[in-house]
Amino acid sequence: RAEATQSIKGHGVGLALTERIIKLHKGDIRVRSQMGVGTHFIVTLPF
Repeated sequence: RAEATQSIKGHGVGLALTERIIKLHKGDIRVRSQMGVGTHFIVTLPF
């Protein structure tokens, strides 16, 4: 986990679980991150 998130409770496995679930549904997850601006998660699922 990043230094800035050390005070936030949790185990840091949420994104790993999310990725696994998306992959099980034949989907895709992409991440765009810019320091000081934020992070975007793009999830694509087939329909």
